[in-house]
Amino acid sequence: MAMRAETNNAFLMKYLVIGLICVGFGLYSVYDGFYAFPAELPRAEAWEKIKKDFPDDDAAADAQYKKMAEEKGWDIKHPGKDESVESIKNKINWQFLFMALGFGLGIPLVVWFLRSKGSWIELDEETIRSSSGSAFSFDQVIKFDKKKWDKKGIGVVHYRDGDAQKTFLIDDLKYERKTTDEIVRIMENSLKPEQIINGAPEKKLTLAELQNPVETNCETNSDSEASNP
Repeated sequence: MAMRAETNNAFLMKYLVIGLICVGFGLYSVYDGFYAFPAELPRAEAWEKIKKDFPDDDAAADAQYKKMAEEKGWDIKHPGKDESVESIKNKINWQFLFMALGFGLGIPLVVWFLRSKGSWIELDEETIRSSSGSAFSFDQVIKFDKKKWDKKGIGVVHYRDGDAQKTFLIDDLKYERKTTDEIVRIMENSLKPEQIINGAPEKKLTLAELQNPVETNCETNSDSEASNP
């Protein structure tokens, strides 16, 4: 019987929400950069031209602008200092940066969510495999790096696959934590202490757990669920 850790949907949803917010920010910047701010340019350009035509007569400039604004359906109040042509063009340029940031951060997060949703890792006898097709047996393991395990729940298994050396990522935040931690505990029980680097090994398995780790894990989870209805 295999022990499978499914994805932690609550964890994945956080990344989806952040990704959608970033994409929304990018779309808003598209609107501002290609429509909202460019639509203000003709009004600003007209005002600056009128000021050049009437450099010493503010009243005449205001009257001329008001007449033009009424004809074109613009705001009859002339543009302020922060609505100059140069200012508007700077705002447009900033929108391209915001687009790059919004889409650059948001799209990868949404794609990662879609690719991760429904994924899993499982232990079957002495083999750990993932839904992506990667798999290794305990006797293939070179080392288990726990540098990020305590803070981020990420462990990296380095293993041999023929003449090649590959890695397998174990993430107890992305996947169900209890089952993932149990898989790690069982794997570590089959490794030598020197194979576990940058972190202490998990608690050793008891004799009962060694004889049937899957049932022991199921009982532990059942007890936990019973105590938390």
